[in-house]
Amino acid sequence: MGMRILMLCVVLTQIVACDVEPDIRPGARYGRSHGVALDEDPSPPVVVESSARFESRDDWVYLVIADTEHRYEIMWAFPPDYGGLVKLKPSGIYTFTVEERLVFPGIDYRVQEVIKVESNGRVIYDREVCEVHQTRMEKKRVPVWYGYIVDGPGEPSRQEELKSFPHRREYLLGGCVSGPESPQTALLYMCDDCKAAYDAWKLAHPSAE
Repeated sequence: MGMRILMLCVVLTQIVACDVEPDIRPGARYGRSHGVALDEDPSPPVVVESSARFESRDDWVYLVIADTEHRYEIMWAFPPDYGGLVKLKPSGIYTFTVEERLVFPGIDYRVQEVIKVESNGRVIYDREVCEVHQTRMEKKRVPVWYGYIVDGPGEPSRQEELKSFPHRREYLLGGCVSGPESPQTALLYMCDDCKAAYDAWKLAHPSAE
């Protein structure tokens, strides 16, 4: 099946040693709240005007877009938990900006990622803008954490985090396996409004402490 990346939206409360390799799948973005590392040397973006066609494969839904020069099949949704970066109508024509990026820092494997979607000249998705608060995010260097991550009590559910504060985390989950060449930092987009919303959630749920 090739290399795969799947980072679950979990809470960093406990790290234990393990011998399990990270689940790596090209292009997978199980929501964006876990953080997606930014490629520090991306390929030039490609603009594709296309309808949005969807294909179901295994547990994932792929977005298929094409013009006379390009064709991309990009992991888009993981129903029922994650519906994709933005809602698209199969009958609609969109302008997609696609960037080829590294799956993960230090892994020499590139995938295609949609970084902007426009409809009738209006931007309906922009990777640099928080999809919840509609504010432009800050690019920030954060530590990469390795180990087996276990959900702890007193934290919001994955669905709640995706809905209310998907870009509040200031670290990147790096999987179970690390070595001398494993990156210790990565670039992420951070949203100050997401961090404030998370702090407000914690105040509203004192029993979660």
